[in-house]
Amino acid sequence: MRLETMLLLVKRAWKNISNCGSRLSIDFPKMAEYRGSRKARASVLAVDERQKLETLTRDEKTANRTLVQLSERQQGLEEKITVRKNDLTAQAARKEEVC
Repeated sequence: MRLETMLLLVKRAWKNISNCGSRLSIDFPKMAEYRGSRKARASVLAVDERQKLETLTRDEKTANRTLVQLSERQQGLEEKITVRKNDLTAQAARKEEVC
């Protein structure tokens, strides 16, 4: 877009705004009320989000503890399996010696 065209569009927009300016009014008390309600809503949302985060954090800690417990249990069971296999091999070797 050429610079002259852009300037013309800006001038038209400014003229339209200027003509409407007398009809526009700012209701400051309503703006303050609106801001207050927005702040209150944001505060409620912040509390809700904080509570959700705390819940997720607790759940994560619980899941991590459970994972550690189950991993330790699995490792213990795998060790038992290894011991039992070794015992079975040793017992089979002794059985062959006897027979």
